[in-house]
Amino acid sequence: MKSPSRTENKGSKSSGQEKPLVEIAPYGLSPGLENERPVLIFKAVKSEVTVAVPLSPLDAGISVAQTHQVGTTSSPHQLGLKLLKELGYEVDFCLLKKVKGHHVFVEVFLDKQEESLCIEARADEAISFCLHTGTKFFVSQKLIKQLKILEAEQSKSMKPPVKSFGLDKKKHPYLM
Repeated sequence: MKSPSRTENKGSKSSGQEKPLVEIAPYGLSPGLENERPVLIFKAVKSEVTVAVPLSPLDAGISVAQTHQVGTTSSPHQLGLKLLKELGYEVDFCLLKKVKGHHVFVEVFLDKQEESLCIEARADEAISFCLHTGTKFFVSQKLIKQLKILEAEQSKSMKPPVKSFGLDKKKHPYLM
């Protein structure tokens, strides 16, 4: 695996020294309630820092299904992996790159002998694929802060849970 630190200044015009990337690993999944998206929680490998990445319900379900397979393994990502293998590519690592609106974007790095390829995708479309390949994940300190802000914004925008189903408003003799 090539060092992902070479990618952190890619596209950056600042001359300041960037902090090194943080390696993170999947830690848990919080299913979405009502209109809330599921969230995959990553934990830094060498510290207690956690990062929450919103996923689509489909990608979250695939992620869970892939981690609990017994016997023959089947995944919707098998074909994609076969195609990459036929073309000579291996998935190198996944870099959580940016937040745009309420979506997180990643860059998936592929290696092929002397060339490499970087593909940008929404995290909720790429995470289960990367988990299936056993890819290492990295994130910058700057993005960790942005993800904390995104998490706070999404928790503010959640609807409060329904207190009752209107049963307390209707006084019916059969209801207690």
